[in-house]
Amino acid sequence: MRDSEKKTYSDDVKITLEQNVLNSIIYSDPYVKTVFFIKLIDWLDLPIIYLDFDLLYSGYVTAKIIPKHDKLELFQPTRDNWSDLFRSVCNYISKHRSVLILDSLNGFFSLFNDKKDVGMFVNSYIMLIAAIAKMTNS
Repeated sequence: MRDSEKKTYSDDVKITLEQNVLNSIIYSDPYVKTVFFIKLIDWLDLPIIYLDFDLLYSGYVTAKIIPKHDKLELFQPTRDNWSDLFRSVCNYISKHRSVLILDSLNGFFSLFNDKKDVGMFVNSYIMLIAAIAKMTNS
């Protein structure tokens, strides 16, 4: 195989992301997940909204272990700020082509664990965000 024909892992990621569909990344090692996001954020040319439900990435940024990029808006959702934050994120992604990272689904579920139908509740939020993002080809 010639060098020009070789595909790299980053090429596969780029092709997947350019499809503008909802993607899921699953890691059992939180450090590996963080390294993946660091590389992804470096690689992307779009504005990035990072909803850090598990606070791991935010912790690394706050401790200055990893840099906070100018193109990255980092948020730590809580029950108290979720409605306003959700409204703001939906408004932004409806007007600007961007990438939205929800980290992690477990953290998202934990935020609303007292709700009877938490799965349906979280899924509805994700599907609404995905539908809005599709309008801007995000």
